[in-house]
Amino acid sequence: MDKKFKKVVGLKKTEFDQLVCSGEIKLRKARLIPLQKPGDEMVLTSVLLSSLRLVKEFRKMIFSSAKIPAGGQIFVFTEVIFSLYPDSRIDGLLLVVSGGIIKDAAIFEMKNGRDELNKEQMEKYSRLAKDCSIPKVITISNQFVSEPTQCPINVRCPKGVSLYHFSWSYLLTIAHILLFDNETNIADKDQVEMMKEVVLYLENKKSGVCGFNQMKEGWKEVIEGINTGKQLKLADLNVNDTVLSWQQEEKDMALILSRKLGVFVNSGDFKYKNNLMLRLEDDKKKLINDKVLTSVLRVRRAISDISVIALLENV
Repeated sequence: MDKKFKKVVGLKKTEFDQLVCSGEIKLRKARLIPLQKPGDEMVLTSVLLSSLRLVKEFRKMIFSSAKIPAGGQIFVFTEVIFSLYPDSRIDGLLLVVSGGIIKDAAIFEMKNGRDELNKEQMEKYSRLAKDCSIPKVITISNQFVSEPTQCPINVRCPKGVSLYHFSWSYLLTIAHILLFDNETNIADKDQVEMMKEVVLYLENKKSGVCGFNQMKEGWKEVIEGINTGKQLKLADLNVNDTVLSWQQEEKDMALILSRKLGVFVNSGDFKYKNNLMLRLEDDKKKLINDKVLTSVLRVRRAISDISVIALLENV
C-alpha cells in the first residue's frame, strides 16, 4: 500500500494489517498469559485486553460503559507506535471490526501501583487519537471515580475524542460480579475459567492492583485546622487533598460492598456524572462552610439509598 497512514477508523482491516507489515504501525498482540514479569504495566494491559476479547460478558459490561459497539470482531494490541507519533508508545489499542472495516477503536493508557495519570501525557495521547481518527481514550489506574465518564485529572480532549476512566478495583469488581451467583453469570464454562484466572492475577499482591488505603497528606492538616478554628480556603491544596481522599474512599467502599453483594453499588450524585471537577469544587465549599463531607451509596433493588456523613468538627 503506497499511501501514508492517516487514520484508523474507516480503514479496511487488511489495510491496517499492511500498515503493520510495512512498519507504519508497530505493535504486538496482547496475550492472556503474558511473558513479562508480574507487576509490569504491560502485563496488566495484556491481561485486560485479552480478557475483553475472550470473555463476552466482561467485554459487554465494559463496552457499555465506554459506549463501544457490541457487535463485530475484536482485535487487541499492546505497545503500539504510530508513525505520526514515533516517540509515543501507546500501552494498548482495541479495534472493533465489522464487514472487514474498523468501525471503532480505543487507545488504552494504564497505570498501576502508586503511579497516577499525567495531564501532559494524556493531552498528548488525546491529540494522537484525534490525528489518527481514534474516537476513544480509555485510562485505567488505581485512582477512583464515581462514573467512567469522569477523569481523575482535568484533561482537555479535542472535539471528536471521548475520554473514559476505570479503576483497577472497578474492573476487578465487574469480574467478581460476573462470577457471583446472579443473573449476570458468564454463560460459557470455558470463559468462566478464564475470568477466574484473570481475577486470581489481579488479586495477586504483585499485580499492582490495589484499593484505596491511605488518605492524602492534606487530610490530617485539614482535620487539625478545623478543630483549632483555622479558616480554610478554596485554594488550599490541603482542602483539595482532603476532598479527593474522601471521594476516593467513597468509591472504594462502594466497590467493596459490590463484591460482597454481587451487584453494583453506585456512588455520588447523578448531577456530577460527567463532571468530577464540579463535584470537587462543591465538596470543597461544603467542607469549608459546613465542616462535613457527604456520600450517597445506591444499592440496586434496595428500599433506599445509603447516606454517609463525615462530621469533621468536634462537638
